[in-house]
Amino acid sequence: MFIAAAVLLNHPVAAQEEARPEDEGQQTQSGVETPNEELVSQAQEILLQDFGSGLRAVGVALAEENPDIDLKEIWAAAEEAMMNDGSEEAIEFYQASYEADRQQEDVLSFRDELRDAVINGSMSRDEVLQVWLEVMDVRFFHDFGSEPNTEWSRRFIDAAGTGNLAAVTLRIPDAGDVRILTRPEFLRRDLQFLTRDLDLDEARQSRVEGLLDDYVTEYERQSVRLRKLIRSVRGSRERKENRERLARAQAGLNEIVRTVDLAELRGRMDMDDRARSGIGRFEGSVEEVQEALWARSLALDESPEDDFDDSRLLQFANQLRVDRERMRESFLDGMKTVLDERRLDLFTSSIDRSLIAEARLDGRLGGSKIDLEAALETSVQDNALKGSMQESIAGSRVELLDLVRRWTAARIDRELSGLELFIADREDASTARERLAQKHAHRARAELSAAIAIRAHLIAKQAEMTSALAASDQGAADRFEDAVREQGFKPQMRPRWSERALRSALACSELTDGQREFLQEMQVEVSDQLAALRTLAIQERMLTEPKIARARIDAMIAPEKSSSLGIAAWREPGARLFGAIDEQVEGQIDVLMLEASCGERLPRRRGTGVVTGGGARRRR
Repeated sequence: MFIAAAVLLNHPVAAQEEARPEDEGQQTQSGVETPNEELVSQAQEILLQDFGSGLRAVGVALAEENPDIDLKEIWAAAEEAMMNDGSEEAIEFYQASYEADRQQEDVLSFRDELRDAVINGSMSRDEVLQVWLEVMDVRFFHDFGSEPNTEWSRRFIDAAGTGNLAAVTLRIPDAGDVRILTRPEFLRRDLQFLTRDLDLDEARQSRVEGLLDDYVTEYERQSVRLRKLIRSVRGSRERKENRERLARAQAGLNEIVRTVDLAELRGRMDMDDRARSGIGRFEGSVEEVQEALWARSLALDESPEDDFDDSRLLQFANQLRVDRERMRESFLDGMKTVLDERRLDLFTSSIDRSLIAEARLDGRLGGSKIDLEAALETSVQDNALKGSMQESIAGSRVELLDLVRRWTAARIDRELSGLELFIADREDASTARERLAQKHAHRARAELSAAIAIRAHLIAKQAEMTSALAASDQGAADRFEDAVREQGFKPQMRPRWSERALRSALACSELTDGQREFLQEMQVEVSDQLAALRTLAIQERMLTEPKIARARIDAMIAPEKSSSLGIAAWREPGARLFGAIDEQVEGQIDVLMLEASCGERLPRRRGTGVVTGGGARRRR
């Protein structure tokens, strides 16, 4: 209960008890009469503030006397019951949506890793605290104001420059996720390319537009229907869970009312005035909240249950997979009747490139986003040399396309087995669930193996091309290798704090000649050290990512048997070594810049305070 009370202490509504308006009149500050609905809403918010502040006070006072009562659940139930307008569009009770329930799993798992590290003696409490604060810094330091509803694990992808918690991006998709199956291979926006690059006349353009529209319309119709069926199943399950949550909240609140002597609590010597006030507000609001919870319970009981045959969902999903191939072939056959041989070759080549580009966007393993053609274009100036390398890439494209198609098929296989598992969970059939979980895990491993094969192909081809370039132009070979690493291993190749700090320090106009010479020598040394570390970090990432993904698959089957991944699996490859260089540079700059006024221009380093006037840094 102490944990629940601590969570409640930070709730944005429950913390507003001092902001309660004294005047509950019917006019706003502008003198305009407030509509009755708005008055009702204001009254409900005030009641919730009273209830929340009181529930908080009761929870803190009781400490661990009633550990089975979840105050957070009671608060959420009260909030939903009081504010629900009864419409079909109203949010279901305490509905942390399907994705929201998954958002915290990685951080909670990481917390357990840290706890185990302390228990087995592999890390001290101070080390654990430092690592935990670092993770929280990664999670919250970046500004995502423009996308306030972005699912938080995606934020780590957006903030890939931090490099930490890369394991978050390797989460195995949930059962019920059919993103690949429901995504058409061709889109209406492709018409712009087809018209421009294929140089279509008006008649051909009209026929292509008709073929494309027929394909997309049919695919989207089936995709929408499948997603609606999944939502129907999921909604039915969530309504059942909502009823159970509401029942627990009602029971918990009734237990507090039945067993807690509020007068005795107010009379305790250690009770401050604010807590006494909160208990009073709780006492004045609890009866009305109980009535709202009861009314909400009746409403949920009266909500209709879907009469749905789960076998229809699986039949439709499997049929969409069959139709996916049929629709694709029908569209391609139609294009053959419209385009001449030259345009058809150009169209086929474009389709192949689009397929590879889509796989590059979906790839999560380090190295999976490598674009050899783009890297070649930016790194090689000699046209003859570039031409020979392009022929080499074209020769390997057939193999790469085959690997990408295998990966796509493996992902759809995993999505279909996930649907089976999703339905088994709904039916609560333990025997079937165990069998289907094993099947789903097998397909997830096959998907991972297919993704690793794509990465291995790209890495091997990059090594071959680098070697061939080096025989003619070492500079071009070095640029090509750097470009490929930037594409495939962006977090490991990002500019480090030590590099940015040294550039900022050298920009200071008040440096003496000796200071500037010292910084320049340090810059060369750090650059060499970081180049070696980046190579090691890339190698480590390539080794550890598949291990992390396989461990996640194993944990999906038998979470009670899952073994610790170790702290290193949660942190950026080479994090400790990169951090050591940052520490070294920070210390030397602090000493060197002690008498300089430009220390404040240095970039902020995560986990440290701002630069003080003399250049020294103040730790948080």
